[in-house]
Amino acid sequence: MRYTKDLREARERALLTQSELAIRSGVTVSTISRVETGAQAARISTLRRLATALGVAAETLIDWERPGPDTGKAAA
Repeated sequence: MRYTKDLREARERALLTQSELAIRSGVTVSTISRVETGAQAARISTLRRLATALGVAAETLIDWERPGPDTGKAAA
């Protein structure tokens, strides 16, 4: 998941802790931590909230060219 590294780097460039980003974005600290470490895939809506809080374009965090995690569900 490319956005795990990009999220952490964007947060560090903004000089924010995970707690500060959580307050700004409304995303829990535990979710931010799990996304940054790759333990949890992030929803696009979550990445958009984080990008807005970081003052970066959502495309900075979202790699539209790579498929997301395999959820095991068949496409509709």
